[in-house]
Amino acid sequence: MEYTGTLLRDAEVRARVIDHDGHSVPVLCVELEINNPARTHLHAEQRFDAAHHAQASLAAKRLTKGARITLHGSLADMRLFSGNTTHIHLHKPSSESPCQK
Repeated sequence: MEYTGTLLRDAEVRARVIDHDGHSVPVLCVELEINNPARTHLHAEQRFDAAHHAQASLAAKRLTKGARITLHGSLADMRLFSGNTTHIHLHKPSSESPCQK
């Protein structure tokens, strides 16, 4: 996927734990307002190799609030978040689920 928009704040580098042994890698984090009619907000993270914290930090310094950027990402690990849900409706299970057909 490709998204273009404006950075809502300066980018920052965080550590992301990648396994059960506690190993971590630097991730470059950005908050983007996407150029679409809803002005959707997107949190994106770019992972770097464990030894590349300095490169991640240099990249973060270039990405400042108000800058226009384009990012590319995979749908495979994308998640949606609804921070203002107004109602959740529970559906009753049908007598025959689609998996039983």
